[in-house]
Amino acid sequence: MSRRVGYLTVDQDLMEILNKKYAKDYDLERFPFECGSGWYAILDSLFFQLRMIIAMSPKPIKIRITQIKEKFGELCFYYFIEGKYSPEVQARIAATVHMTERLSSRMCEECGATQNIGHTRGWVRTLCAECASILNYSNFQLLEEKI
Repeated sequence: MSRRVGYLTVDQDLMEILNKKYAKDYDLERFPFECGSGWYAILDSLFFQLRMIIAMSPKPIKIRITQIKEKFGELCFYYFIEGKYSPEVQARIAATVHMTERLSSRMCEECGATQNIGHTRGWVRTLCAECASILNYSNFQLLEEKI
């Protein structure tokens, strides 16, 4: 089941899968996902990687997620760490989150495609050319390919 949230389509079934899959690790039902379903795979990967970091931490910690949204065409993942943690654990968590946020800027927020990616101007969104066309974004511009 999909629902429209402002300018984007959120597949509630996909986000519910994340809620159920990681319910023991994170309290994800307290807030809605404010990003398109195309980022489901990188969110799933992020939650799994954070779970591994928590498991390897020498002291018990908990990552409290406060918001997941799109901002300026990129995933924004807001969180804080509870418990006693080392600077190394904090750095690993921050690097993992940062890498995921950067990856989102090269992945269509609607469908998850990684080819023919660009941004809209004005309200910045990261989309593939096909989704931009379907959604009638006339201000869409492909990113330059960097080899």
